[in-house]
Amino acid sequence: MEWETVKKNFADSKASCLVLRGGRRLTSSERGIRPLLNWLREDSRCFEQACVADKIVGRAAALLLVYGGVEQVYADTLSEGAAAVLTAFSIPYICGRCVPFIRNRENTGMCPMEQRVQGIETPQEAFAILSAAVPT
Repeated sequence: MEWETVKKNFADSKASCLVLRGGRRLTSSERGIRPLLNWLREDSRCFEQACVADKIVGRAAALLLVYGGVEQVYADTLSEGAAAVLTAFSIPYICGRCVPFIRNRENTGMCPMEQRVQGIETPQEAFAILSAAVPT
């Protein structure tokens, strides 16, 4: 899918997260990684052959996207950790801006989900850790 199409669909959706997959479109206005986790709990391969657009993609979200088989990623804001994950798994991405890390909602430090996956290399392990941390 072309990046401009993805960016336009995302802007038009006014959602926090958008999944475009073979004519199917999923959107969510939930914050953080919750929409990704909810979709993955329903179908662990829900991002296969999909483009996912999200307002903020940190390392935790990137690992979840890889776990779900994402094809490409667009983020308004992407962390350096997320960029490293996507690059390591050969997932093409673009972003509006890249930041050292995703900040917590109080803007006092690192996002707790990004902290939880520091040092985690496998998407499977990240999914298990993050699923335990974020209830359904």
